[in-house]
Amino acid sequence: MNTVGCWFGISLLTDGIFLLQGREGVVIVKTNQAMLVAHYPETIQPGPAANTVEQLADYLIGVGY
Repeated sequence: MNTVGCWFGISLLTDGIFLLQGREGVVIVKTNQAMLVAHYPETIQPGPAANTVEQLADYLIGVGY
């Protein structure tokens, strides 16, 4: 049987949410017209993952998306 583990919200970003399960996580950021949902594996550090998604969101907001 497949089970879905619990995700814990550990931080609110400027326009999003950072979730963690063990050493992997999810970053969710809202733009004007979209929501970016990015998963990173345990081999990626949380800070750079969140920063990359926020930078992409900032770019999309800057071009009106």
